[in-house]
Amino acid sequence: MLAAALVFVALCAHANAQQSQAPAQTLKLDRIEFKGLEKVKESEALEKSGLQPGQSVTLDDVDAAANRLLESGLFKNLSYQVHGKSDKAVVTFTVIEQTWNMPVAFDNFVWFTDEELTAAVRRKVPAFDGTAPESGAVAEQIKQALEDLLREHKIEGTVEYNLSSDPSGRKVEHMFSVKGPGLRVCKMNYVGARAVPEETLVQKSGGIFDNEYSRAYVAGFVEGNLLPLYHERGYLRAAFSPPKAKPEATADCERGVGVTVYVDEGAIYVATDLGIADLLANGPRTVAELASAAGAHAPSLYRVLRLLASEGGVVTVDLRCAATCTVRTVAGGPAPAHGEGHLVGLGPAPGVASTPAATAAPGAGRGPLLRGVASLLIGVAVIGTTLTLRARARRRRRRTAG
Repeated sequence: MLAAALVFVALCAHANAQQSQAPAQTLKLDRIEFKGLEKVKESEALEKSGLQPGQSVTLDDVDAAANRLLESGLFKNLSYQVHGKSDKAVVTFTVIEQTWNMPVAFDNFVWFTDEELTAAVRRKVPAFDGTAPESGAVAEQIKQALEDLLREHKIEGTVEYNLSSDPSGRKVEHMFSVKGPGLRVCKMNYVGARAVPEETLVQKSGGIFDNEYSRAYVAGFVEGNLLPLYHERGYLRAAFSPPKAKPEATADCERGVGVTVYVDEGAIYVATDLGIADLLANGPRTVAELASAAGAHAPSLYRVLRLLASEGGVVTVDLRCAATCTVRTVAGGPAPAHGEGHLVGLGPAPGVASTPAATAAPGAGRGPLLRGVASLLIGVAVIGTTLTLRARARRRRRRTAG
């Protein structure tokens, strides 16, 4: 009896072993479907999955395909279903895409245009549109695409990737740059410069020359060091284009980089052009509020008002008020159009204590600024720490006519 029982147990064990070693069910794929696609194209998702119609797969193979889709960085979540007959199986992936909201910047790929760089990235990441998800594998795929491009053109150097932000920390972007080849800046061109001579802009660009080229650095240098030259002359809406660089092979710039920046100087703006008096019709406003309403740069507007005011005589100005100063009408009644003949005050905002003042000598602020705004003379009266301006355009015209 015992021997019979042992034989029975052995037979059962053998049968279970045969069952466990049985091959997994094979499915022949008829279709692979995707639900939830928005930015990603179906062809790209199919390529990332590794599946193809007509392919024979097991459920383990479908699991592996789902993992490949997640690892691609294109999706933050997905699920799938398999339905239909075993010889006409349909796999349906339901996906939730990653959010593409962080800009991508190419810092110093001086051998290529932005369009060429974008095209190279799209060969590997078809959904690329100049942005990428904040995290995931897409940034690494962009890096690989750029490395492939360098190898294709036999350019030495390695691609580096970092998250970059502006000084305020508000603008964060994926930054890609090349490390290795000599990219010394040896030539600067400012196309369109007239109010500030190009020679002056080049002379003021000493912080750029003989350093490794970086588009981000050059753009920041230009905005911080050259744009104020225009603001001081009344060009409050002047702007510089993003720098464009290309390799140079001249005798004085061998294996260097030439950089071109386009200048849009805009028009000269003074108090009347910006409609300051009209903006004061309903009462006092800070310089920051006026600049926002007029589309001007607040500190620059403040500087221009000070420079114009100093034409009329000795001027006392509160040094600490800066963009928080209040420009206000001091005469009764609504502000007339263009501010002609109307008194305008520039003093500390309500509730701001008076602070040590600075005195400007008569005639300060002359030069390019006053040549640009010769049609407007502003008289000055000093009332405590308040700077009062009077437009005297009519009087100037009468003197000229006489």
